[in-house]
Amino acid sequence: MRGVFCMKMTKKEAQEIAKKIKENSNKYGLPVKKKKNASAT
Repeated sequence: MRGVFCMKMTKKEAQEIAKKIKENSNKYGLPVKKKKNASAT
């Protein structure tokens, strides 16, 4: 049970981090690679 919960949290956190990185890249005008497979990693 605990392992599954941790996996869900890390997956959600990874999405949040990816979102922040995307926003920062757009903010600083860096090239952002757009991939349809967002759940990679």
